[in-house]
Amino acid sequence: MEQPTENGVELPLDRNLTILYGSQTGCAQDVAERIGREARRRHFRAKVIAMNDYDKARLIHEKLAVFVCSTTGQGDEPDNMKKFWKFLLRKNLPPDLLSQMDYAVFGLGDSSYTKFNYPAKKLHKRLSQFGARSIVPRGDADDQHYLGVDGTLDPWLENLWTTIMDHYPLPPGLSIISADTLFPPSFRLRFLCNGDERPPMESGGCEDGFTVQVVRNERMTADDHFQDVRHIELEVVEGEVSYNPGDVAILQPHNLPSDVSDFLQTIGWSDLADDPFVIDPNQQGDFLNRTLPAHWPRVLTLRRLFEDHLDVFSVPRRSFFEILAFFTQDQRQTEKLREFASAAGQDDMYAYCQRVRRTLAEVLFDFSSAKVPLDYVLDLIPELRARQFSIASAAQSHPSQIHLCVAIIKYKTKIRKIRRGVCTKWMATLKPGDEIHHVKITRGTMRAPGSPTTPLIMIGPGVHINIYSPFTLSKEKRNHSSRLIPITCDT
Repeated sequence: MEQPTENGVELPLDRNLTILYGSQTGCAQDVAERIGREARRRHFRAKVIAMNDYDKARLIHEKLAVFVCSTTGQGDEPDNMKKFWKFLLRKNLPPDLLSQMDYAVFGLGDSSYTKFNYPAKKLHKRLSQFGARSIVPRGDADDQHYLGVDGTLDPWLENLWTTIMDHYPLPPGLSIISADTLFPPSFRLRFLCNGDERPPMESGGCEDGFTVQVVRNERMTADDHFQDVRHIELEVVEGEVSYNPGDVAILQPHNLPSDVSDFLQTIGWSDLADDPFVIDPNQQGDFLNRTLPAHWPRVLTLRRLFEDHLDVFSVPRRSFFEILAFFTQDQRQTEKLREFASAAGQDDMYAYCQRVRRTLAEVLFDFSSAKVPLDYVLDLIPELRARQFSIASAAQSHPSQIHLCVAIIKYKTKIRKIRRGVCTKWMATLKPGDEIHHVKITRGTMRAPGSPTTPLIMIGPGVHINIYSPFTLSKEKRNHSSRLIPITCDT
């Protein structure tokens, strides 16, 4: 086998680092990709892969691996980690399965929950049971830290790289690649000319989920109440839907067309907004191993990309500032962005961005000298991810419908700026007859007792009381009386 080289220097065959992540909202993925970039600067052949997408047969060959996983629900694994974790729980696996592996685990959670960072803790223990050696203490990031994930991540990464570089020093003739060096983009946007052969407009992979039509979208609270709470009824377009009390509906949100038009105008992309293009993987930038979601259309426009697929109105993570700094034309703006991306600048970044919930779009407006190449859009701006809502109806009573009780997020920050939730802002605009695609149902964290006669005490302050409707309706449908003692409270 030909020895790999870099800048004319031969790299040892064992200079590989695999970073596996389990991520529900994208935060753990962002951490994993940051580790991948830092590994690449240290001349590791790094691969960043979601745990479920990883070829598990390769585990026995991994010499060095970093695992990053978040927590969802009540101490549950993220969806794209569940299959991987289930594999590790198999009883027929040998106890020395991973005796060749050095590993590190970094978990993301919230210490206000009882099962704080359970997935990371269980994964760390299971890897050790298979003979793998932990090279640094497990990292437990806490949302309650005033700097969020970065409050734990920065010192943990410093320790991780010191340890790894002690075990895997740089080959002679190589030095750490400067942080001022921009890596190639993960994708290329190939605009289509009139004479180009166009791929079909449908999605690039098999679609999942189902389509629903809005039947009702009515405000439940009084007009003068501080919070707008909606009762939303959704009708399945074809057939019936099966779900149990406690299940949740997964909806793919959209950005409002007017907001996207304003953004494209301000950023200077209006003239290109409706020009069709396809997204091709960039072989030079494939170490992040990024792929497009299956439901994305093969042919897109910038307008559709920002309306349906990119979360440009979310609060940016640290990696956003790191990448954006490469594209500013003003030296002072470049220095400020690099300060926000540094460990020393986290207090200032938190005050500028996190505390007031400043959006990616607003940061781009503030740093107006930035000229972002279109090929880097997918590296800079995260995917617009689906949101979960507890179902407030019972399938026995509404076999073809899903009812939701949704609090529309709207508040003022310390700078008196009105903020709205990306998903609920869109949901508030839905009208009867509108269709929502790619809807899914997944199991929630609560389950009713096996016997319908079991007494239940259900406490749900505020709008959360509505998630108990399916439990009581289900009991009534099975001819068991439900004696309810309502206790109301406001939040």
